[in-house]
Amino acid sequence: MSIHKPEHTTNSKISMPVLTEDRRPMTGPLSPVSALPSPVYFLGKLQNFGLLLFILSVVLSACAVNPLFQPNTAPTAPPVATLTPPPIALNLKSATAGLADLQSYRAKLTVDFEGTRNGQPTQGRLESLTEVTRQPAAWHQTLKVNTTLTSTEIISGVSEFYRAGEQVYVKRGTEGAWFSFSDGAVSPADLGFFALDRLIVLPAVVSSPQAELLDGQKTQRFSFTGQDLAAPNLIFERAAGDLWLVPPDKYLAQYVISATVRVVIPDPKAHLFDQGRLTLRYTVSDVNAELTITPPNESQVERSPLSRLPRLPDAKIVSIFPTFIEYTSAITPIAAALFYRDQLITEGWTENQADIFNEKARLLYAKDDESLTVLITPGEERDKIKVLLDLK
Repeated sequence: MSIHKPEHTTNSKISMPVLTEDRRPMTGPLSPVSALPSPVYFLGKLQNFGLLLFILSVVLSACAVNPLFQPNTAPTAPPVATLTPPPIALNLKSATAGLADLQSYRAKLTVDFEGTRNGQPTQGRLESLTEVTRQPAAWHQTLKVNTTLTSTEIISGVSEFYRAGEQVYVKRGTEGAWFSFSDGAVSPADLGFFALDRLIVLPAVVSSPQAELLDGQKTQRFSFTGQDLAAPNLIFERAAGDLWLVPPDKYLAQYVISATVRVVIPDPKAHLFDQGRLTLRYTVSDVNAELTITPPNESQVERSPLSRLPRLPDAKIVSIFPTFIEYTSAITPIAAALFYRDQLITEGWTENQADIFNEKARLLYAKDDESLTVLITPGEERDKIKVLLDLK
């Protein structure tokens, strides 16, 4: 094979070697016709293209019979709308409603809290256990307080209350001594115990119920939020809780809530903080079970010095604290003052001062190393007085 090398001249056309069908070079100037590929070239391309079409047809045929590549021709079901059940009104008057119909039960209430009161940080835990039987009629309650609160209505330590028939035994705080008297209708809250059950705020409406077994009882569980809660003295900024009701009696078997609360009007018997967060759990158990409530043995009871002080015959005790007792009576202030002057002097007390008026009186006495103040003031009810005995 030889290649012709053209001479370079100014006006000459460029000649390049061209391969012919027999692969021999052909020299000479290029023209549009001579630059086109030969028929043999096109024939090879057509053969390749035909092979490509054959392969593509085989692939498409395989896809046509394969279910993985079949179009989804099944009718599409329309989306189903999810309906939220409307809230249900909760027809429960109080947290203790229905308990009076039970023969016996235990109720445990625990509150953990932290917040501020009077601008000072406060936190703590309060635990209450109540046991009640109808036959025989008895009531026992313990209140355990562990808190940084310093207030007269909350006494740290363990306070106890027993009522067996008409006899009542009360001890306020770990250091307190037993105080006993007769009153078949008095309750711990009547005597100044911290009323934890007042912190149980029932929602106006709840979610749809869910059946649940609790302590062997068939219950209905409901959920609620802060928007469902309303109390005249509280504002629930955030809250989430659940409650369990026992049908058909409809008593509250359990109540759980976690909430951020702001107190608008403080309740003297349930004032933990001005604003803060609390977690509360209330559970009723041992319903209609055999419970035994045994009050303190008289021979082992260390009597409170307050027990020795005289009281008016119709006295109804409303508060008991380690150093003072408060009760109401239906007699006049002057008659009450004369009663105490006569009784205390007879028992060896020395009267240091006596201020007696038509509606009130203040008496001061001393005996050995003790001092006693008797305050007589108008009662909250008409035609009744309030008597405070403060012993130090």
